[in-house]
Amino acid sequence: MKKDWHELISQPRYDVQLEEDVWVTMRDGVRLCVDIYRPRAQGKFPALASFSWYGKGSQKLPTCPVYGMDTSRGNGGHECGEQGYYVSRGYVQVIPDVRGIGKSEGEFAHHDWAKDGCDLIGWITEQPWSNGNVGMAGMSSFAISQYFIAAEQPPGLKAIFPFEGFTDRYRHSYYHGGILGHHFAIRMRNNIPRRGTPVPASFNEFSKEEIDKKIWELKNNLDIQCNGWLHLLLETPEVNPQVFDLLMHPYDGPYYERMSPYPRLKKIMVPTYLGARWNGWAIHLPGAFDAYQSVGTSKDKKSYYSFRRRNIMACTGHSMKCRMCV
Repeated sequence: MKKDWHELISQPRYDVQLEEDVWVTMRDGVRLCVDIYRPRAQGKFPALASFSWYGKGSQKLPTCPVYGMDTSRGNGGHECGEQGYYVSRGYVQVIPDVRGIGKSEGEFAHHDWAKDGCDLIGWITEQPWSNGNVGMAGMSSFAISQYFIAAEQPPGLKAIFPFEGFTDRYRHSYYHGGILGHHFAIRMRNNIPRRGTPVPASFNEFSKEEIDKKIWELKNNLDIQCNGWLHLLLETPEVNPQVFDLLMHPYDGPYYERMSPYPRLKKIMVPTYLGARWNGWAIHLPGAFDAYQSVGTSKDKKSYYSFRRRNIMACTGHSMKCRMCV
């Protein structure tokens, strides 16, 4: 009798235990607050690290029993991957509040992902429950951070799985075809558990005279005048510093490059398993194609397409093959 595919994959072997609010010190003395999901067993295990500006709190929530993997709600914002699946099969999963988010110390900045990720991976490899091998997993923000961290080539990192991660902050996220897409950015202001009162980055980049001139020009722009939310924001930039900075930077340049993975992709040398939904064209799908073309230098790349599930999967195998490549 032919086996169901559920029987052909690895099976759960361990109960899951959670160690909450562990403090890990970064190279500059700032401490990150970390949750550690471990198999309830003795021994050393491979680990998965998951970084995101959404923090670790929402990742503890269960998959909604009513909607499950609903197409509009996903699994309820649980984007680090399913700890119950990974850990029960012999992995440790480490999820921090990144710098300046949730309970962690410091000030949030995208570029700190790379340094802090390397420091956390180094810390993981030294723990008594670690066998020294670390991977990364997660989607969206959890995927984007993997590009930044893997490009630093931390010694303990063996593979990454960025599912649905854009690579160009300007073209894939904020300015599609040069047109500002502000709705998502406005909504995200209320979804990120950021500490303190953030100040627009533009205040440190431009003089007061330059900012006043840009604001005057924007207020006299018909597109802005026809959008009350954006016009009001020019009066009170601190209400949503992120969108204000987008208005101050209408064209691509260093501001977006700092927040984009694409300049770093060729430095990624670990095996990379990429994925995206076909209907994710509005933000993440272009990033999967970009990363597939750009990650590393290996010619050992394979692609898998699923029209029924609306997914594209791709693997840059380098010197190690993932299970789908065998």
